[in-house]
Amino acid sequence: MTLPRPHILLPILKEHFGELDTLWERREMCVYDSVWNHQDLAELEERANRHLEGLLIGQGHALDLAREALQGGERGAATAGAVVMLNLGSPELAEELVRTMESTEPEVAHGIRIALRHHELGPTEALLRPLTTSKSPLVRACACDVLAFHRRPPAEDVRPLLTDEDEEVRTLAIASIGRWGGDWQEEDLHLQLTQCDSALVQRAALETSVRVALPDLLSICLEAAYREENPSLEALKFLGVIGDEAEIGQIEQALDDFPVAGAALCALGSLGYTQPIPAIIKALSNPLVAHAAAAAFLRITAAENVQGEPLKPPAEISEEEADFWDEHVEADPLLAEQWWQNNAEQFAKNERYQGGCAVQGWPVETAISLEARRDEFLRACFLAGGSLGELELESAASAINP
Repeated sequence: MTLPRPHILLPILKEHFGELDTLWERREMCVYDSVWNHQDLAELEERANRHLEGLLIGQGHALDLAREALQGGERGAATAGAVVMLNLGSPELAEELVRTMESTEPEVAHGIRIALRHHELGPTEALLRPLTTSKSPLVRACACDVLAFHRRPPAEDVRPLLTDEDEEVRTLAIASIGRWGGDWQEEDLHLQLTQCDSALVQRAALETSVRVALPDLLSICLEAAYREENPSLEALKFLGVIGDEAEIGQIEQALDDFPVAGAALCALGSLGYTQPIPAIIKALSNPLVAHAAAAAFLRITAAENVQGEPLKPPAEISEEEADFWDEHVEADPLLAEQWWQNNAEQFAKNERYQGGCAVQGWPVETAISLEARRDEFLRACFLAGGSLGELELESAASAINP
């Protein structure tokens, strides 16, 4: 298909495309960010839409840039290219994208998948449906993901993908089952928590277990988190999402075990009760877990002016590891302790807090982080015994009711 090519400054059009590429890539990275909130995401999307509007003026020139991006092998550029093609409004271009997703390399296929998530399917659904039985696990997973994201009728069977060697294929298949509310049993969760080391896969398995109201999920998480051999760090972290005050003591005990201490701190931050604050502040003095401790402390309290000096690499790590050490500026233990002494009375002992805000169910304050907002939604689903309607937290911020 060809489109008119109006007289336009191509360098400006390329600049628009480069910005659209960057913003979409950043958007996917930040959709469950620990710092950004709903408004931050909406502002990023608004910036991306302005660059898209500038591109669409270029018509055929924009299409040329989009097609070129789909040949480049980069996910962000492929997403931007697919977004442009979909918004040019031609069914022929949508069909071209689906054909490309069926035959291209993985990163481009994922880029197209992401764009299709955020665009009304319409007739494109009929083009995607046959791909759910493709011989390529990647193509099947991408097609199922798009259909499940839009809550279209489920594919016949995605279960063979649950053991695929590609962790992203497996993750998409698991998440699709959760969105569809499909066949997901206790043995499926055990399989992912015991035979797969991917944090991405394990987290998807736990979230799907919430969405389908898997019985005894809390007990399964406790067992996986505290088994002697190869404990699941994701299961331990997830205790902060579905646990309650009864789990605080057991989670705190894990703070003395370095391999799992970071996950325990993450769980305490998600849990949101203030009883563990002294233990979290103590952990700020341990350079091996100071970053996780700071994240937990700030997630609960939203404390300000408690940052200290950049952390130096601990003596225990190798010289090679030290070369890649990121000198995080963490919360200073003394400043955090002083802040807590001055502000503790503002926090009720038996309430949960995220970003300094008391949380008492869904919906929550939009000021809290996107990460906390996701976890509060999952907690509400867990307590309700299944998914709360058709809310899709990864949708465009403008499409979500805050």
